[in-house]
Amino acid sequence: QVPPHRGRMAGPAPAEGAPGPQENVAEGAEEGQQEEGAEAVQVLSDSNEPLRYTDPSTGRLVLHSSMDTLLAFKLKFDYEKVVFWAKMPIFRVRLFCDRSQYLAGHKEYVDRDIPNGEDLAAAIGWWRSRVREGKGFAIFEGGFDTSGRVWRTDPPLVLADATTNEVEADGNDEIERKWELHRKRTKMDEKWASKGVSEELRRKIEAGEVRARLRKEQGQEYMLRGGWITRGTAGLDVSRHNEIQKKTGCR
Repeated sequence: QVPPHRGRMAGPAPAEGAPGPQENVAEGAEEGQQEEGAEAVQVLSDSNEPLRYTDPSTGRLVLHSSMDTLLAFKLKFDYEKVVFWAKMPIFRVRLFCDRSQYLAGHKEYVDRDIPNGEDLAAAIGWWRSRVREGKGFAIFEGGFDTSGRVWRTDPPLVLADATTNEVEADGNDEIERKWELHRKRTKMDEKWASKGVSEELRRKIEAGEVRARLRKEQGQEYMLRGGWITRGTAGLDVSRHNEIQKKTGCR
């Protein structure tokens, strides 16, 4: 059986309106699910604890996965991306019955929060031991440091479909872009604190950021001069539209 959590480094308390650090199983979640990926799960069970350390030059948490274990799952994971994700700590896993449920913006039936982070191989093993063979869709959220789950900005993502074994994962450029946003937002909070901005006000700002992220998870996107809309219903490229609106002075 896949070990649950690894290490016990404390993370920050969630912002107001953010989900708590626990595994939330929606009512009516499928029961009696059979194990899949037994070979990979066994490899994981027999392996040593992964190497965990903080890079002193960047402050980033590194948590190594076993490449043998990741490959044993037989997921169609681009090798160049596996190299980066094999060092990425995972702080959250969301489970859906299938990909269509995710695309339709339905709520996940399991939302697992991992306060201390675990390696990707362990997170995938946990998922595959809980779904029937060829069933299920999972989203793995990576993080950057010992502060834990990324709340204020978008986290690195891996999307895995057990039906096709297809994997969509952020590449190095996207991971670095998200790291820079996370780093800047963290420094901004520190700057506000040093200038006397109250913790209450900072928490309110963070809660607003969390609500925006939840809207995105529910299949919505923000269109300048249009507000929040269901993804794919605008009839235009919303990202391009927003870029144009910003250039013309809309914020």
